Amino acid sequence: MDLMSIPTNGRNITAIVLGLIRLTTVPRPIIVTLLVLLMSTAMLSWANETDGDPEHDEETVVIYTDQYLDEFDIDEIPLDIEEEYEGLPRSFNANYRTYIDARELIRPLVEHGLDVAWYQETDGDGSFNGTFEQLFNNDGRPGRDSQGERFQLENRDFVINEDYAADTRLGHFRSISDSVLATSYRFFLPTTLLQGGTTRLHSDRAELNLTAGYIGGLTGTAARGFRKTQGTLLGASGQYAIDDNWTAAAQFWDTNDAGSAGRNHQVGGSAVQYLSDDLTQRHQLRGLKDSKGQFGTWYDGVSILGRWRHRYGAFHFERGLRWTDVQIDNDRQGLFWRGDFSSFRWRWTMGSEVSRNNLDELATIPGNVVTNSFVNASWQFRRKTQIGGLVTVRTQHADSGSARGDGHSAELRTFLNHDFSFGLSRLELRFLNENLPAIERAETQLRWDHDWALAYLDRFTTEFEFTQDTFEAQEVLLGFIAQKDVTDTVSGGLDFQVTHRQDENGVDARAYNWGFGFHWLPHRDVTVDLTATATRATTDPVVGPSRTLDDLTVLLSVRFAKQQRRPARMIGYSTGQRGSGTIKGHVFFDTNRNGQRDGGERGLPRITVFLDGRFPAETNTAGEFEFERVGAGEHWLRIAVEEAPLPFGLEDESPRSFIVPIRGIGRLDFSLIEIE
Repeated sequence: MDLMSIPTNGRNITAIVLGLIRLTTVPRPIIVTLLVLLMSTAMLSWANETDGDPEHDEETVVIYTDQYLDEFDIDEIPLDIEEEYEGLPRSFNANYRTYIDARELIRPLVEHGLDVAWYQETDGDGSFNGTFEQLFNNDGRPGRDSQGERFQLENRDFVINEDYAADTRLGHFRSISDSVLATSYRFFLPTTLLQGGTTRLHSDRAELNLTAGYIGGLTGTAARGFRKTQGTLLGASGQYAIDDNWTAAAQFWDTNDAGSAGRNHQVGGSAVQYLSDDLTQRHQLRGLKDSKGQFGTWYDGVSILGRWRHRYGAFHFERGLRWTDVQIDNDRQGLFWRGDFSSFRWRWTMGSEVSRNNLDELATIPGNVVTNSFVNASWQFRRKTQIGGLVTVRTQHADSGSARGDGHSAELRTFLNHDFSFGLSRLELRFLNENLPAIERAETQLRWDHDWALAYLDRFTTEFEFTQDTFEAQEVLLGFIAQKDVTDTVSGGLDFQVTHRQDENGVDARAYNWGFGFHWLPHRDVTVDLTATATRATTDPVVGPSRTLDDLTVLLSVRFAKQQRRPARMIGYSTGQRGSGTIKGHVFFDTNRNGQRDGGERGLPRITVFLDGRFPAETNTAGEFEFERVGAGEHWLRIAVEEAPLPFGLEDESPRSFIVPIRGIGRLDFSLIEIE
């Protein structure tokens, strides 16, 4: 087959994706070659196309309002409906990067990376996108080899029927946990990087996820390459909206041979959520249990009372509890609360948490009861002046195991922002006092940041910071950030920071940090970015020679990004169903009055056909009309019979109802007869 002859419609894209899936057992160089060839083919075919569709560009799309419409429906007519005739959006991005890390300016690590991304929307098969990254490393030193590649092919919103759609991913991705179960205000369940596949079936009320893959990690800076480590992960999850208020969810993970700590490990979780009709109350209860018998549960609540939003909850996680191949923040239990208040001039945020660890009271683990409380406030004193501060208090009580001694710490931060004629200033004071086991110190800090309003620079920010602790150690920091748009296509920036610290023993340390950035747009689709950072750290001990460490990093990026056509919307009234289809038909002279188009019966050109009373199309010279991207379900059609030549007309001029199938064609003909 000649690849250059492949059309870029949804069906052929599906075939290409399925073909690549079957190739996953082929050696990597062959997969890389095929992916690059496919992307090059898409670019060549794209370059040969015009920016618009000539057939559609010749038409003038107007908004028609049926005289029988309710006057209040007129406001819902999309004023930019012509965008629907400009084709389906697609994009192609290619980014080449070179990364250099020269520690002590000798034998630098050099990486080259290439990533390619492609996106295409279709009429009935959803959207397709593919990403591919290749990492090359020419350093060659043991332990610093960073070769690798990463790819992902994805199809989203593939309509299965009027209720369900599917999202499918193949390649390298992070494991996906159920949204109700995994995400809360206080805790987030970890994810695992996989090489495999995942499928999500979803409707308005239900969702099912299936995932399988090999466990691995990422390496590299110029690009991200996947490295398979050890073990496999299988998972399934489901979510169901019982009604408008209640939602239930469950998830199961099976981890095999993921290192000695997590070998043959299974875990299951479930969650239930309540959401009030006015959205002012939300309550979530979750639970986990693994194959080793460890158990965990946590509750999250949200209540909105006037201007206040309250978040509160409780948690209990037994020691050793794991999620996939990763341990969660376990061996603790506690309570928490946070409140947020907002008014015209005031912003208040406050909260408190009390927790206890070492639930099994093991002698080798320090068990403590810890409380953390804070109050954060800001006041808009004047239009250009804002005052605020933060107070945090921590207490620690030895409770079990090897814990020894109690302690506390307190921190106070205050700030003042003022917008002067020469720029915006922020002054901040910080006081810290810690009296914890093995830690006892006090610290005072003053910081001043100012954004200068300069005519010849787009940004110039200076920073100053002075810190002194109990032991008379002092640290001074000075720095600036400058940015300038030289032209519409060229911009650059420079930043510098110097830090000088002298501790109580007389050790003198200095650090110098430089940063440079350059941005160039040589073409509307091409971007060049260069960033470089340099660091020199010097330490002068009281006894012995000085030590100096230099570091230099450079990252060069050349990016090509091409996007074509505006987002397309489905036309016609919304039916509440998923998917879309096409409407085709004829307007013809029915000379024998049998209601069907027979040979020799001529079509009528330039007759306007209306979809759902407001979306027009005009018949061509053969009397044919067509509506693309119509929402699946029931619709209505009628024609402007007054445009037909006399004495021809319709026997019944009322609108006709019909069903548009998903990814199918609905056909409806209008037969004109001679009216006596």
